[in-house]
Amino acid sequence: MKKYAAVVLGAVTSAALLVGCVSSDSSAGTSEPQTEEVSTEEASSEAASESVSKAAEDLSKAVDDLQKVLEDAGAEVSAAADLPQGTTEQNRALKSATQYLSHTAFSHDGLIGQLEYEGFSTDDATWAADNCGADWMEQALKSAAQYLDHQAFSQSGLAKQLEYEKFTPDQAQYGAENCGADWNEQAVKCAESYMDMGGFSQDSLKQQLEYEGFTSEQAQHGASEVFK
Repeated sequence: MKKYAAVVLGAVTSAALLVGCVSSDSSAGTSEPQTEEVSTEEASSEAASESVSKAAEDLSKAVDDLQKVLEDAGAEVSAAADLPQGTTEQNRALKSATQYLSHTAFSHDGLIGQLEYEGFSTDDATWAADNCGADWMEQALKSAAQYLDHQAFSQSGLAKQLEYEKFTPDQAQYGAENCGADWNEQAVKCAESYMDMGGFSQDSLKQQLEYEGFTSEQAQHGASEVFK
């Protein structure tokens, strides 16, 4: 907040000086001796008018700048007030948790495990996971997308994988149902990966795909596509 106080003070000081300039220029404009010629009075009046106009513009800008500074300061104070306040170790764990979540998806319990692996106590890790502000449904969805970027899954197989990553059954189901995967396409990709290992007939490949959680129709589609 010290930087805001300094900026505010500077803006207020500038505004005061500008007001002083306006006042001085106005006074100077009205104190011309009556004995001066008309042309001199007109020139002096025009100069004073221009000076007052410029000072008014500068003052308006200073006020606008001051208002922006105050708004920014208020936003920062509000954001700081919204942050949970814990012990030093809890705050360190919270910072680490937010850093992890900025790079990859975690379940609540998975994040606790990661923080414990980093050396935080269970209590501090749990506090950080509880207060990191993550939407765990959204994290399940992100995790589902990350898995599909590297490997083919059936919907049920993906849900099981998410549960293995310690998402709750509801979170895992949400992630699998809403990840936008084309399950027929996933069946084809899975079939292709099995065929790379060799030793499958079309029927045995279909059975393997069903074992992986694909529906009979999806498994049939995957097997028939690679045997075209």
